[in-house]
Amino acid sequence: VVLKSTPPVAKMMEFQWEQRGGRVKLVELDGVVRVGKDISVEHLLTTLKSQEAQEFERKHHERCALEWMKTQKFLERHKFDSGDVNAPRVSWWGLKRTYPLHKAVMVRNWEMIDLLMKFGANPRQKDSHGRVPADYFNG
Repeated sequence: VVLKSTPPVAKMMEFQWEQRGGRVKLVELDGVVRVGKDISVEHLLTTLKSQEAQEFERKHHERCALEWMKTQKFLERHKFDSGDVNAPRVSWWGLKRTYPLHKAVMVRNWEMIDLLMKFGANPRQKDSHGRVPADYFNG
C-alpha cells in the first residue's frame, strides 16, 4: 500500500518499486516486500521469478486435470474404458472394435480429437473395418 506522503513509485522491469526512509520496497498485490541489508535485489527477483514459475506450473496442472476429466467423461459417455485412450470398445460378440479417436472423428468433436491426441491416442490405430481415424473425415 502506497501512502500519500511517500515519493512517487518508480517502475523497473515489470515490478513496482517505492522508496521510503532510505529503503527500497517492492510493491506487490499481496503487500510490500522490504529490501534491506540482508536481502539483495537479485535474490528478491530470483525469488519472485521462482514464485511465478510455481504459479504457472500450478495452473498448468489444473488445466491438465480439467482436460483429463473432460476426456474421461467422453470415454464414459461412449462406453470406453475411462482410464485408457487407446482401449477399444468391443461389440457384444467381439466382432466389431472401435477406438475413442475414431468415435471423436465420427461425431466431429474437434476439442476431443485434440485432447485424445494430447493424451496419447494412436492416430494410426485401425478399427475392425481396417480404417484409421482420418478415413472417417470424409464420411
